[in-house]
Amino acid sequence: MNITLLYILLPIVAIAPVFFLKKYVSSKKSDKKYILFALIAYIILTYLYIKLLKKGDMTKLFCVSQVMQMLMIFIGSILIYAEEITINKILGVVISISAIYFFSK
Repeated sequence: MNITLLYILLPIVAIAPVFFLKKYVSSKKSDKKYILFALIAYIILTYLYIKLLKKGDMTKLFCVSQVMQMLMIFIGSILIYAEEITINKILGVVISISAIYFFSK
């Protein structure tokens, strides 16, 4: 599997459990299927981490994937859950993007 594709898939799969667990917590019946979906996503995430760690630098991999996850959760929480945009959140996004720049050098 191409390393670029793995770098794209990793943060997407990594945020899936967060949204499944948020759905579980916010559902009135506490539907257990969301916990199952989160567990499956964590298993897939572990597989992707193993594949990427065999091919790349751990520092770059982990930092870039964490920043990408944070950005996706930031955007998703605003679009899906209508969470508030604050100056601290925007500052965090700017600093995170600069971290990707420095880790890519």
